[in-house]
Amino acid sequence: MLKKIVLIIVFLLVAIVAVNYLAFSPQFEYRVERELAAQPAAIIAAFKDLRTWEEWSPWSKKKHPNDGVIFTYQGEPGAGMTWTWSGGKDLGDGSLTIVRVAAGGVDYDFNMEKPVAMDIDAGIELSPAGDKTRVVWWSKGEQDMPGIGRIMNKVFAGQVQEDYAEALAGPVVTACR
Repeated sequence: MLKKIVLIIVFLLVAIVAVNYLAFSPQFEYRVERELAAQPAAIIAAFKDLRTWEEWSPWSKKKHPNDGVIFTYQGEPGAGMTWTWSGGKDLGDGSLTIVRVAAGGVDYDFNMEKPVAMDIDAGIELSPAGDKTRVVWWSKGEQDMPGIGRIMNKVFAGQVQEDYAEALAGPVVTACR
């Protein structure tokens, strides 16, 4: 009887992993769109100066007050500026580096080391929307974690999009004034 139970468990694990790899892609893309009552220059200023992210981003001590994370910054606002964090229980270890700043947006590289290693291309795109600015905050990459990792990409998508939407609904708007 024990042998049958073990075989059933092994079969179920193999089936879950097989479905994970056959049904889900290792590639992911997250996008959130909002219209902000702010000028593009103010929005770009908030995104290109990584020191302001503590006021409005989903990755902040305000949102994770008991995390124990340590933030450091290198460079001046704009392309090349880097924000590094370490020691976080929730936020883990990683870095974010601005790679491009232009009138139409800001692009950055987001690199996680812990809890899961991944490299993500991300940024914001700006376009006029009457007297407002249409903001698209996006990120994309590939993460082929072992086991049920591809399924986790779907779980992460919901959390990341929720974080982006929350930041664009309030805190970043305040930072743009």
